[in-house]
Amino acid sequence: MGRLHVRETIGTPHVRLRLLRRLSALAVFTSAAAGWVALFSIIASFVEPAIRMDQLSRLSGLVNDTAFYGVFVVLASIFGLNRFLDDLPAVRDGAITIARQYARFVAICMGVLAILAIWTMMIPRFTYVHCLGGKWISTSRTGSKEVPESVARHFLWLILRLWSVVIMGGSLVVGIGAGSLQEATAVGRER
Repeated sequence: MGRLHVRETIGTPHVRLRLLRRLSALAVFTSAAAGWVALFSIIASFVEPAIRMDQLSRLSGLVNDTAFYGVFVVLASIFGLNRFLDDLPAVRDGAITIARQYARFVAICMGVLAILAIWTMMIPRFTYVHCLGGKWISTSRTGSKEVPESVARHFLWLILRLWSVVIMGGSLVVGIGAGSLQEATAVGRER
């Protein structure tokens, strides 16, 4: 009886609306934090401050993994949200209307981020580097070879920049989508 009651309670539009408000607030906060961290990482990748190579390698790997898995989390959230909003068509329509107001801004930002990503990848001999037995190894289509630490440092910053651009784009889309949902649920609350 307890599980059935919980399912019936969560299934009511009022409870879904309240849960949606809380989840969208969390998504706005998380995407804003991720966006700011990504922005600072992009700026740092141009400055290339002197930090230890092992720290830079770990940071680059962390940003790489975060962006890679973040794409799957965002896609799963979109599909889950779509199912969640089946019973709240007014909120869905309101959020879409609100999000369309930001379409030009999103298009411009995504264009700038795409140009930055392409420009980063067009840098001659852009490759991935990793440490193997105390030596820095560059891996590319042509094979693997040892590279000096200064070259490895530069490529690690490029990798960090590239994946920070992906995180920045994702946080922008999630932030605007979640903000639109938050505004749409606030409109629903006033009725």
